[in-house]
Amino acid sequence: MKIIITGAKGYIAAHLARHLSGAGHAAELMDARDDAWMEREFWGADAVIHCAALVHQKNRPESEYTRVNARLTELLARKAKAEGVGAFIFMSTLAVYGLAQGHITGDTTPRAQYALRPQQVRCRAAALGAVGEALYGAAPALPNGLRA
Repeated sequence: MKIIITGAKGYIAAHLARHLSGAGHAAELMDARDDAWMEREFWGADAVIHCAALVHQKNRPESEYTRVNARLTELLARKAKAEGVGAFIFMSTLAVYGLAQGHITGDTTPRAQYALRPQQVRCRAAALGAVGEALYGAAPALPNGLRA
């Protein structure tokens, strides 16, 4: 499979690309920090895994969080759908729940400042309709280990 992964400078994206490549997939890291990604063609990609996000950045204005974590995701999903990508996978993190204690269930309410953006994204992505009949979301825990 050909898989485009955003968040080229991030820990999770880099490890995911290495893992997918080792499993025989054509995993391509893409930097989405500026608008140059808009020129890239998604045609022929089986999936886009969107790992790029702004999390735990002090002194960043609310508008920057919205631009990176909500608007960018919406634009990527629209482009993926328009260019025939089979699946769009939106990666979030458990950081949306802040430092809450206890178990996280389907009824748990996000608490962190970062949390509003993934909620906005899910609503916008749902409004877009499934990308190639497949729209997924994932929220892994914080990574541990070397260079985490």
